[in-house]
Amino acid sequence: MKLSEQQQAFTRDVARLILWVGDQGWGVTLGECFRTVDQQRRYVEQGKSQTMRSKHLERLAVDLNLFVAGKYQQSVEAYRPLGDYWKSLDPARNKWGGDWETLRDAVHFEQA
Repeated sequence: MKLSEQQQAFTRDVARLILWVGDQGWGVTLGECFRTVDQQRRYVEQGKSQTMRSKHLERLAVDLNLFVAGKYQQSVEAYRPLGDYWKSLDPARNKWGGDWETLRDAVHFEQA
C-alpha cells in the first residue's frame, strides 16, 4: 500500500473515532498530527518521546484531547474506551499509546 493510501485509511479511521466519541456524549479536540524531524528530535531530547521513528512523521498518528462532562481527561483509564474502539476499527494496524509498557501516551492513536 502506498503511503498516501495508508494516510487516507488512517484519516477515515480517525474520523470514525471522532464521531464515535461524540456518540458517547463526550467531546474531543485535535492535538498534534504531523511533526517535523526537528520537532521530533526536540521531543526525544526532552523525554517526551523515545523514538525518532514516530508515526507523526508520516502523518499516521494523531493526539486527541478527550472531554467528559466538559472536563479535560488525562488518565489512561478515561481513554481506554477510545483505545479499544480505535483498535477494533483495524486490529492489525491500529495501535493505541495507552497500551505501551513505557511512556504510556493515552492521547496517541496511530496506524502501523
